[in-house]
Order: sequence, then structure tokens, then C-alpha cells
Amino acid sequence: EMCIRDRSQDHNLSISGGSDNTKYTASFSRYIENGIFKNSGFDKTTGKIRFNQKITKNITFDTTVNYAQTNRKGVGTSADSGRFNMLAQILSARPTGGLKLTDEDLLNSAIDPEMLETGESLAQVNPVMQTESVTNNKRGEMWSANASITWQIIKGLTFKTAGTYNTTDSRTDIFYKTGSKEAYRNGEKPYGRTQMGRDVRWTNYNNLTWKQKIKKHTYDVMLGHEVSFKSSEYLLGEAMDFPFDNLGNDNLGIGATPSKVSSSYNDKMLLSFFARGNYNYDNRYLLTATIRADGSTVFSQKNKWGYFPSFSAAWRVSEEAFMKDIKWLSNFKVRFGWGTVGNDRISNYLSLDLYEASKYGVGNNTVTVLTPKQLKNANLKWEGSNTVNLGVDLGFFDSRLNITADFFIKNTKDLLLAQSLAHITGFNSQMQNIGKIQNKGFELNVNSINIQTRDFTWNTNFNISFIKNTLKSLASGVDAMYARSGFDSNFTAYDYIAKVGESLGLIYGYEFDGIYQSSDFYTKPGDPTLYLKDGVVNDPRYSTKEPLRPGVVKYKDQDGDGKITTKDRTVIGSAIPKWYGGITNTLNYKGIDFSFMLQFNYGNDVYNATRLYSTQSRSGRRNMLAEVADRWSPTNASNKVPLYNGYITNDVYSRFVEDGSFLRLKNITLGYTLPKKWTSKFYVSRLRVYATGQNLFCVTGYSGYDPEVSTAGSNPMTPGLDWGAYPKSKVFTFGLDIQF
Repeated sequence: EMCIRDRSQDHNLSISGGSDNTKYTASFSRYIENGIFKNSGFDKTTGKIRFNQKITKNITFDTTVNYAQTNRKGVGTSADSGRFNMLAQILSARPTGGLKLTDEDLLNSAIDPEMLETGESLAQVNPVMQTESVTNNKRGEMWSANASITWQIIKGLTFKTAGTYNTTDSRTDIFYKTGSKEAYRNGEKPYGRTQMGRDVRWTNYNNLTWKQKIKKHTYDVMLGHEVSFKSSEYLLGEAMDFPFDNLGNDNLGIGATPSKVSSSYNDKMLLSFFARGNYNYDNRYLLTATIRADGSTVFSQKNKWGYFPSFSAAWRVSEEAFMKDIKWLSNFKVRFGWGTVGNDRISNYLSLDLYEASKYGVGNNTVTVLTPKQLKNANLKWEGSNTVNLGVDLGFFDSRLNITADFFIKNTKDLLLAQSLAHITGFNSQMQNIGKIQNKGFELNVNSINIQTRDFTWNTNFNISFIKNTLKSLASGVDAMYARSGFDSNFTAYDYIAKVGESLGLIYGYEFDGIYQSSDFYTKPGDPTLYLKDGVVNDPRYSTKEPLRPGVVKYKDQDGDGKITTKDRTVIGSAIPKWYGGITNTLNYKGIDFSFMLQFNYGNDVYNATRLYSTQSRSGRRNMLAEVADRWSPTNASNKVPLYNGYITNDVYSRFVEDGSFLRLKNITLGYTLPKKWTSKFYVSRLRVYATGQNLFCVTGYSGYDPEVSTAGSNPMTPGLDWGAYPKSKVFTFGLDIQF
């Protein structure tokens, strides 16, 4: 009842026209998608107008206006954090009421009645009722405009000024009706909240360019200046104890208890100056050099400015005289580049003392107290990345086969990371410039025209990337950095680690070494107690109530001391792929076109927290994944699945770290364009009908819904986590493309 099949619609309309001095285009699109998850959906409306006017012989004006409105509804599979993740709730909800309840009674209860009767945790909710009883609507409206004026002052000298303005208004309505777990925990009284926000961005860009050609020498020099601004603000209101839920968020004033009101505002500005020079000799030797200075308000006064130079050179070997007789080689170009870029993408005000308000009761009064919010760091500075790139472009047989290969090394220093602090400081962490990371890799792109005749063509595009990152250093005296994915608050141990000399994205925990079997124990005459045999690793963390016994999980003893402790945690997987890429084939025969794209990924691991949660439950009232049917028992000596309670609660171990390699048919399209001699009769210049399929199959050994997942990927320390990720759906599209 939770997942449904539904249809989506996509409509596009565009108009273009003009004269020699005036050109315009306008487009409109409307997309509607009814989600595969119950009570979910997404729709988007966009519009765009572009206008170009040649005012005089030397002055040109360009402007573009964009509009977009998005509406997203539904709780989704990962709406609730921690153990209330909705996909986990769906998988663990028992499908039948059993002997004490009818199926109808179970389906109409927000919380399992038997859990309420026994006073168990309220961790299991009714996922069907939850999705029907929770309103979660997100609406966004974006306006953006950019305009530029280009003035050719004299021949070769051009001035351009441009400006952009972007504003995004958003509103999120969340309401918990009667029947939701939130309302139940609030005394069965509905409540809701509304958050409204606005993001504003504007940029002004000015440059002066001089171009000159003297015989075989071409020069291009540009001086520029840019200033950009960004601000964010929001207002949040929440009310509880609604007498009824008919109006939802339309009138929060009905709530008897205004429980929360908050607002915030922040802004940042970036000021830049830059210069660039290009030199080209006879289209054979090409040189480019740039320098830019960026000043950001996120840093303190002494560190606001960063300076970032770059240089590149290219040699078109195929244009040399000694290459003219090599007819099969149509293009041969060697490229080299070096450059530095900066990163200031951190919260503003981290170099300042900030305070937050707390309210306390003193007698009959409520007082507001300001307490320090953070430990400021006036020494924060720009994070810098230095990249060296060596590339080659090759074209064969009149460019029917083209190969582009790039090798790069990128070193990033002064990483902007949150450094853990001693508890005595009163703060958990402080943003600091710590550590160095190196990324190096090889990227290959091959484009070929396999067959080309008057009626039939076949093109292939193939790309593959090999990338390896290495953590070179952290703060002085520190060789490892730990992180929690936070998928469930009950899992308090670190489950990710970054170690100096190794890559990021390392999954951390115990290494699964099978299941303790009866053969690992012995008994003494007249004593039924089970004793562990010599040489078998002991795990003293099993309790007296549930002792170490046959059928429980066994871990590998990493330090060789004969017993399992927290020191035996180690790297149990890497979320970074060894290589990835794709291949696209496009075939055309007369009016028929056919294309398909395959996407592949190899060598990465996925931390399947959804499977962990859905196979390890000590509650007899929860549904579990099918693999639990093969659990260990005295008559089924499984070495993969333990007893229903044969594990240490909230341990992270490698049984749930899986190979995330896959091969996916990303897209396949078949179309037919009617001959012009037919369509011209009803004033249509082009008419094409087509059918497209997306995500039709995926070859993988991963047991979850989708191996291409990273629900905690916003943190570079915790990639490759699968915790209730919304599964990719198969999409079939039938369309009509008409041009007049």
C-alpha cells in the first residue's frame, strides 16, 4: 500500500524570432510527477525570456529573465531521522494483526496496539497512516534576471558590464494530523509549523578586453572586477494542541499553544579583481596566464584576501609542417596546466564572538540569557587547491575517432574542517584550517563515428575516470579523524574514519568473522556450562543474560589479544569507487533515431544501514527482511545470519557493508521524425514522436534498492550511506516534438 505506479507529464514550448538587430527567444515548461511513494509528488513550472538588441554599431544589449516554481509534497522515505526513517518503518511493519488483532485494527492504529499494551518503545509506527496523516509541502519560487552591455570602444578594445539578480522564496508547511505518531506523542493533539525563507543573490561584473593580431601573433588581455552578495533569512512559527486539523497550516493561530517562534538573517559578500592574458602563435602555440584576488567577508580582517594564479600552455602538434604528410592523424594537441583556486564556503561570522539566547524561569518571571554560541577563530583563512593537469587530444581519420586523455594531481591544503575540542573548552568543535588532501586521477573520453553513410550513422561516446584521494595530514599530532553518520541516535559510536595516508570515505567498525558454532565450545562432565575452546576469540561484551553462545556474531580479533574490545574496530569498507564512467550509442537511419546510455561504477562499498535496521530486531512484533529466515538455529548452522538476538545491540560491523559496483541502463530512446514533405502540408517544419525508458535495469550484487546512494553525502566524511534512500523508479516516457 506504500508504493504505487503512476504517471508523469512533461510539456515544453519555445518561440524564437527577430531581425538582424533584434533577436528574442521565449520558452515555457511544465513537469508533473506523481511519486512512487504514497502521498508524494513533485511539479515544476519554468519560463525563460531572452532578448538581444544591437543598439548601435558598437553597443549590444543582452538580457535574460528566468522564472521557476516548484512544489514538493509527501514525507518521503527518509522524512524522519533516526529510527523513525520511513523506509525502515515500512520494512519492519508487521503485515498481519496476528491472534490478538484483526488486520483492520492494526491498519487503523497509529502505533502498534500490542506495543502500547506492553509499554514497549514507540519506535514502530503505522507507515500507511503516517503518510496519510502528515502534511509536508515545500514550495519554492525563483526569479532571476541578468543583463549585460557590450561596448566596442575602438577596434580591438571592448568593455562589458553585466549584472545578475536572483531571489528565491520558499515555504515549508508541516502539519501532524490526528493519526500521526507526532500527534499521538503530543497527547493525541495535532500540531504544525510553517517556515518561510528568502535567499537573495546579486552580482556585478565588469571587464575590459584588448584583442590584437599581428601577422601570426594573436594577443588577448583582459582586466576585470566582480562583486557578489548573498543573503538568507527565514521565519519559523509553530503551534501545538489544535482542537481539530481541518485547516492545517492555513491558520496556525488555532493552536492553543504557540510553542516556537524563531527568525534569522545572515549575509556574505565577495569582492574580486582579476587579469588574464592569452597568446596564440599561428594556431600552434597557445599560452594563458591569469591572476585573481578574492576578498571574502567570512574571514577576519587580516585574512580576507586570497591570491590565486594559474597558467596553461598547449601545443597543436598536428599543425606543424612535419605532420602534414600524416593524413590519418587529423588532430594532435598536448596541453599542460597549473593553477590555484580558493574555497570560502563556510558559515559567516566564525571569526567573531556569537551568542545565543536561552530562556529560564526565575521566580514568576522568564528571563533571557545570552550564552556563547561558538569559540571564534580569528585565524581562519582561505582553503587553497593547487592543480597540475597534463592532457592530450587526438583525432584520427578526419576526426571520426577522437580521444581526450587527462592526468591531474590536485593538492588541497588548509582544509576548512570542524576540529573536535576538549570538553573543558565548553564547545564540541571549532572550525579550523587543518590538513591536506591529494586527489589524483586519469580521465579518458573517446568519441567515434563508427558508420556514416547517406542514410545511416552510428556514433559512440565513452568516458571513464580513475580517481584516488589521499589524506596527507591533519592537525599537528593527529593521524585520524572520526565521524558519525547519525542515521540513528542509538548508534553512538563512530562509523566513519579518515586516516592520514589513506582515502576519505572509510567505513569504520568491527570485521564480521562469521557466527559462533557449537564446535567452538565444549562442556565438562556433569556441567552443562559452555566453555570457549582455546584459540577461539572471546567477546566479553556479551552479557550474563545473553551470554556468548552458539549462534551469535563473531568478530575478527584485530590486535591479537584473544578478546574483542573497541580496539578491534578497523576499516571495513571504502565508499570511494576505483573507477566509473559511461557509454552512449546513437544510431540514425533515415527518420529513425535510437540511442542508449550505460552507466557503470566499480570498487566502492555501500554502508547498508537500512538492512542493518531491518534484520536486527529483538522485537517479535516486527517484520524483517527475508534473509532472517535463514538465521542460525541448532538445526541450521548458518555462518552468515545470527540468532534473532545473537548480536551486540548498536554495533556497526562489516556484514552490512556491501559491494556497490553496478552497471545501469540509464536511458534508452527510440524516435521517428516524419518526412518534411508530409509535415509541410500542415505547416509543421519538424514532427518527431519518441519513447524513452529510464533506469530499466541495474546489474549489481547490492541487496538494497539502489547501489547509487549516499544519504549522508553532504558531509565528505560520510559518503556511501544507505538509510531509507528514495529508490530510483523506472520511467517510461512517450512524447511528441513539434516545430513550426
